[in-house]
Amino acid sequence: MIKILNKAKNFTVTLSTVIALCVTLTISFANTPQDYRSVLKHQNQVAAQVITITKAHIISDKLKIHDNAIISAVINNHSNQHHEIIAAYSPVAQIIQLHKTNDELSTMKQLNHISLNPHESLTLNKDQYHIMLINLNKALTNQEKIPLFIEFKDGSWLKTLVS
Repeated sequence: MIKILNKAKNFTVTLSTVIALCVTLTISFANTPQDYRSVLKHQNQVAAQVITITKAHIISDKLKIHDNAIISAVINNHSNQHHEIIAAYSPVAQIIQLHKTNDELSTMKQLNHISLNPHESLTLNKDQYHIMLINLNKALTNQEKIPLFIEFKDGSWLKTLVS
């Protein structure tokens, strides 16, 4: 019984220390100048809010069910931060992968991510970085618009339409 009380006493001291620290940090942050808060706010820009995807299309005129396809696009990072695309999803394919073509061997390699440097404009195409749709669930034409969801390392998502 005495051991339990001693542990509870130590917990109370630890908890009160934590509460005091939180109150101190809250008061300190509340007194931060307004211009410094805006700097803090922009340091952790969410990828989906600062990246745009344009000219997204499938490189093929007509695709049958179970075909594979390459998505090309222009991706712009409008921030001062490095961001990474870690995955892509679409309901039209069973598997979607990030790829890079090796120029010398004309082979494709699956990637874990595609890096976007600050203020970088990256063109996805069949000869460099691209997104592969593998084993299409349905036939596609280039007039059709399909949804593509891009996932970033920070956990944010960006949706675009691919034609």
